Amino acid sequence: MEANVTRRGDYLIVSMSGRLELEPVEVFRQHCFSHLKSEKFIFNLRGLSFVGSTGITSFLDILSQLVKMESRPLKVVSASSEYVRIFSSHLENQVEFYASEDLALQSFIQPVIHNQIPDFIEETVDRNDSVSASEAAIAQVLTSVEIEQEELTVETYNPPSLPRVEG
Repeated sequence: MEANVTRRGDYLIVSMSGRLELEPVEVFRQHCFSHLKSEKFIFNLRGLSFVGSTGITSFLDILSQLVKMESRPLKVVSASSEYVRIFSSHLENQVEFYASEDLALQSFIQPVIHNQIPDFIEETVDRNDSVSASEAAIAQVLTSVEIEQEELTVETYNPPSLPRVEG
């Protein structure tokens, strides 16, 4: 397993490649905690092969510790369906998946809202009105998209819906 770190502005991109094996994962752990502290970073897994469970437990442990250390979800780019499934079941709600590094970088500036109605939308909803807060949120988003449609290009990555793995 190899991890190449590049800097893009104020952010680090950790591009991973090779096979996930136990020994390199332990070296990776040491480097993560000494080099990623107080940095904003993204993991690009495009070149990381999935070859089974060797090293995956240690790798998940590292990622979980990084999430706790940073107090924000981990940003992952180009994850294979196997990694999406494993991360989703073991790091529930602690990982955000992106189709490109640019989208992941942009999310640091404009955070992704998952199943959450922003405060500014809730405040605009009259409590006596029959429109629910979620309907108002949808209307607000649709209105802003229509207004900014000429200026905005949106890329969407929807990881496959996978069953939960208990274990």
